[in-house]
Amino acid sequence: MIDKFSKNMEFYSICFNWFMPGFILYNQRFRIGMDITSCVVICFMHKWNQITGEKKKMKVNEIEYEVIRLLGHGKGGYSYLVKRNHQFYVLKQIHHEPCDYYTFSNKIESEYRDYQILKKTGIPIPKMLDIDYKEERILKEYIEGETIYNLVKNNLMKKEYMDQIYKISNRVTDHGINIDYFPTNFIVQNEILYYIDYECNPYMEQWNFENWGIQYWSKTDTFEKHDKEKIYDKLESMERL
Repeated sequence: MIDKFSKNMEFYSICFNWFMPGFILYNQRFRIGMDITSCVVICFMHKWNQITGEKKKMKVNEIEYEVIRLLGHGKGGYSYLVKRNHQFYVLKQIHHEPCDYYTFSNKIESEYRDYQILKKTGIPIPKMLDIDYKEERILKEYIEGETIYNLVKNNLMKKEYMDQIYKISNRVTDHGINIDYFPTNFIVQNEILYYIDYECNPYMEQWNFENWGIQYWSKTDTFEKHDKEKIYDKLESMERL
């Protein structure tokens, strides 16, 4: 009886580990623009690579990089931590998934244009190292550190970080633009706050830090609600290609 129970538990464990990520993806497929076949393929490839130890590769202008892990998924693309010659980088793959609250032009061209605009503001951002227009991929400097989102969530925010975001906000406002103030777009490295996204838009008061961004920079009801509804917690370790 015990042996049978143990075997059943082992079977259920295997099923859970192999298929639960797929169920999560399938359940959210309409929100993230994915069909059932893609859900199954992604789940299987992820588990197979875990077992075989096979390393994923991605190229930027024919230069190959080893994919370490998925860093994040935004409305414009997927960002991966990659490595080449013992050096870490961020590789952003542009996607074309539907977004019901934002209208895009040419995404890859917008990334380059926005980067050039942000450089003129002088705010801390990662360097753009390469851009592949054909594959719609961007190679960026890797800024290692915690996101403001995680710092807020874990009650580790400091006054110094708020002081810095106000300075950044004033700087970009002076240049007539808004940036995406959502806290996953900001990382603290050596106590310096970096805006790691390149998105920027013409200034509109309703989308500035004081009227929109600030509600996510502390444990407000808005932040708590978003954190509870976050659907990618169980998928962040899945290296999607």
